[in-house]
Amino acid sequence: MAPKHSYSQVSQTSDVKSSIEEELDESDNGPESGRKSRFPSSIFFTILLNGLSLVFGIGIGASIVAIITHRPAPQQPNNAKPVAGTVAMIDGIEAPGTQCGDTWQEAKALGCHFDVMASRWYAPECFDQTALEGMLDEQPYVNFTWYEDKEHTRVYPSELVLRGEFDKVYPSGDYHIYHCLYLWRRLHHAVIKNKPVDEDLLEYGHTLHCTRMIMQWMDPSIPRTTISSATSGTPFCRSSRLGLMV
Repeated sequence: MAPKHSYSQVSQTSDVKSSIEEELDESDNGPESGRKSRFPSSIFFTILLNGLSLVFGIGIGASIVAIITHRPAPQQPNNAKPVAGTVAMIDGIEAPGTQCGDTWQEAKALGCHFDVMASRWYAPECFDQTALEGMLDEQPYVNFTWYEDKEHTRVYPSELVLRGEFDKVYPSGDYHIYHCLYLWRRLHHAVIKNKPVDEDLLEYGHTLHCTRMIMQWMDPSIPRTTISSATSGTPFCRSSRLGLMV
């Protein structure tokens, strides 16, 4: 609720006129002098009142012009669409979509969202927050330490990884396995919700890689490796739902 303001009532013109005439009449010595002074005082008062009104009106008009002239321009909303109108050639067909620049710095400046399980920056319409939060809730499995080197000797701050502020890091544990499982979960969610998907998710070669890696991971005769890397990528995302080429 707006604060209440108190205002004092401005005296009416007739009251001001009467008070001025009364002050002028007090200096008169008689009826004759009163009749002579009252007429010019009325003329003087009228001129004065008109002059004040003119000055007051000019002042108000100037103030309004100044307010309009110096009013700050409305700020643009902080939800600009990242790289709208981007087109990619897919199987010889031009596909419209979005892409969050070429680096994580550009992606961040464009207002894109980082998906730590995909290790990718996405435009808002391609980012699946529900799928990501669901995967991050799978504790204690989805809990990693991040390193600057593949030997895992220098720890990289987790808060920077979660914000996507890195070029390349080396996660601990089974991140690579959970990364693959997450992408399939995300793809299924995109089918259910009819959402746009990115080229990483549509790349069949990546699915083959993930399935073969998991099969080898389950083979006790093959040593498990925990050395994997993650880059902060910016894949192209098709505007069409489920990436269908229509």
